[in-house]
Amino acid sequence: MATIKDIAKKMNLGVSTVSMALNNNPRISQATRQEVMRVANEMGYVKNWLAADLQGGRNNLILVIVDDASRPYFSRFIDIVQNRIAYHGFDLLISTTFNNHLDTAKRYLSQNRGAGAIVFTMQIDDDFINKCANDEFPIYVFGREVVGNENVYCQKEVSYYLSGYLSTNYLIEQGFKRIAYVRQVLSTLGTPRRFEGYLKALAENNIAFDEGLVFDVNRDNGKNIYDNGYMVTEEIIKNIQDKKIDAVFYSNDSLALGGLKCFSDAAVKVPEDISVIGYGDLPYSRFLSPTLSTVGSPDYASVYNYGVDTLVKAINNEDTSSVDEDYRELLLNAREIVYERGSVRRK
Repeated sequence: MATIKDIAKKMNLGVSTVSMALNNNPRISQATRQEVMRVANEMGYVKNWLAADLQGGRNNLILVIVDDASRPYFSRFIDIVQNRIAYHGFDLLISTTFNNHLDTAKRYLSQNRGAGAIVFTMQIDDDFINKCANDEFPIYVFGREVVGNENVYCQKEVSYYLSGYLSTNYLIEQGFKRIAYVRQVLSTLGTPRRFEGYLKALAENNIAFDEGLVFDVNRDNGKNIYDNGYMVTEEIIKNIQDKKIDAVFYSNDSLALGGLKCFSDAAVKVPEDISVIGYGDLPYSRFLSPTLSTVGSPDYASVYNYGVDTLVKAINNEDTSSVDEDYRELLLNAREIVYERGSVRRK
């Protein structure tokens, strides 16, 4: 049975062009679509996603693996990625490693389900990724650098460490010294690295680290992330009342949202009694009361698009350096910044 790559080779076209033509993508001219359909029919091409998937065959799917698709941070990531994947004429298949359930995601990777994969989770280690990637199944990794396989592409500049430093240093600049840190879970990509930035900012400002000011979220209690933010804040409030804490750095905006609700219910005024900063600049952070101070990148969407564009080039056996050129200036200038809003009391 003929494949999309067979058709592309016969017609001397790119795989993505043939794929988009077969899917009636308006980016491809009507004449080209008709000619591709004619050749496909002659070669006996049959579009059968289910059969291709069951056989582990190459198809028009890009596998996307994240830790927890329900988290707003990853929901935003998936929204951007799926739009860019569709732009290139591909569909996506989502798998998660939520609560360390790895079997399905690892099976899909090892069987090369799809034309390529995007991995955005720490739960699948570097060795396994390198073992699965090949010239017929390239993999793009977000959040860390994976080396050892030319078919693995990755986000080389990771700013999680800097975000923790920026958040903590900003609070210190506003005069706070008893800063609590709320950790989501150590197995996530960003939380441990943001904690390193938190420690560095304290050290540079000669503020002694107090282990009692670090609060870990219980992720295995069956609660959602907002409830967990609320519950951990109940413990923090006891320390505020004893004057042990004057500011809180939540490792993501979702936890901070639960925290703000808890403070409100307990009649703890933000920012008068306690200042709060999050991470991620999720859309709702601008619409809370008070608005949530946070750290984020104005260029995050382009960074995700860069990853998808690189992967598609690799899938099509094309030179990925052209993507580097297209995004060079943006990536050189990409940075994270502090969004100063109403939840931090300023000097």
